[in-house]
Amino acid sequence: MKEVTLFPSAARALQQTYSSDVQDNIQHRGVIVTLAVSAVTSTPSLVLTIEYYDYASGTWVVLLTAIAVTTAVTTSYIVYPGVGAADAAGVLKTIGYPLPKTWRVSVAHANTNSATYSVGACMID
Repeated sequence: MKEVTLFPSAARALQQTYSSDVQDNIQHRGVIVTLAVSAVTSTPSLVLTIEYYDYASGTWVVLLTAIAVTTAVTTSYIVYPGVGAADAAGVLKTIGYPLPKTWRVSVAHANTNSATYSVGACMID
């Protein structure tokens, strides 16, 4: 396992923010990505997306799009081959695919309301 911080905790009100690319992933089959929203102004409507890089086309492709978050809450999303369904323990969405070699996370804001959040990832062997 390898744990990384994709977004340190900070207040943000941007349209869309991208993490640094996680490159050369050759030993991890999946990832748990956690969005921890600790404070909000009004209802910010944040949508987390996990994307992978397609080398043939030179474009980013959406692998998983989360449900919009509008309150201070911690939610997780899992990409792993054969993963089961999401449950009520904070895992909101899962997808049963392997984690590609190059991937990243984006958080889109549907409006200009501020939210303080962090995004971490636990890459699974």
